[in-house]
Amino acid sequence: MAIFLSQSTDDGDSRLLRIAQTTHADTSDIERLRTELIQKLKRLEYPQPIERSIYRHKKTFYQRLETAEALPALLEPSTLKKIYRCLLIRKIVAEDRRLADKRLSIRQYPLRFHAHLAKEVERHLDQVRSLTQKHKVPDSYLKTYFDVTENRLMHELRLLALSRWPGSRKELLSGRRDEQLTTDEAIFWRLKITLARHPFSSRFLRQLSKLISAPADVKELSNDLALYRAITRRMNKPQRFARN
Repeated sequence: MAIFLSQSTDDGDSRLLRIAQTTHADTSDIERLRTELIQKLKRLEYPQPIERSIYRHKKTFYQRLETAEALPALLEPSTLKKIYRCLLIRKIVAEDRRLADKRLSIRQYPLRFHAHLAKEVERHLDQVRSLTQKHKVPDSYLKTYFDVTENRLMHELRLLALSRWPGSRKELLSGRRDEQLTTDEAIFWRLKITLARHPFSSRFLRQLSKLISAPADVKELSNDLALYRAITRRMNKPQRFARN
C-alpha cells in the first residue's frame, strides 16, 4: 500500500488512487482504534478459535502481551497509526466499490450530472466563441472567462475519465483480490517488526493480526489458515534483483 500511495497523479491518475490519497487518519481515529483494541485484547483468549477442551480459561491476548511487556510497543501512537494505515485498505476498496455501484464520481455526484454539465459547458463555449467571431472581438477580450470556463470543462471531463479508468484494486491489494486477507497480512508484517524484541510465535502474531482487524464486538476469531498460507507464499516467493 505504501508504494501505491507514493504514486502521483502524473504517474497515472485513477479513481482508486484519488480515494487512497484523500483517505487518512486523524487523532480521533487513532484514539478509537486504541480503545477498541484494548477491549478486544482483554475479551479474547489465545489461541483462537476457542478450543473446545478441558483446558479453558486461558490467558487473554492482553495478559500475554502484558506478561511479555509488549503492550507499550503495541499501543504506541506511532504503531497504532501504522496499523490504522493497514486497516485503510478495506476502507479504500469499499469506497471504490460504492462509487462504482452507485455510478458516482469521486466528488459524490452522479456521473450523469457531470456528463450533462460537461456537454452544456462545451456548448456554451462554442456559442461564445461564435459570438466573438461574428462581431470580430479578439479572444483576449474574454481570455480570463475562457480560461476559467475551459478549466471547468476539463475538470468535469477528468471526473468522468476517472470513472472509466478506476485503477487496479489488484495493485493496491498486492496482487490479491481479497482485501480482508491483504489487510491481515499487512498488519502481520507490521507486528513482526514492532514486536521483534518479544518472544511471540508466528501463530500468535497471525491471530493478533486478525483480532486487530476484527469488528469491535468480535466474540471469536476464525481460523488463520488463509493468512498462514499467504504469509508462507510471501516468504517462499523468490526475490527479484535489478540488474546493473
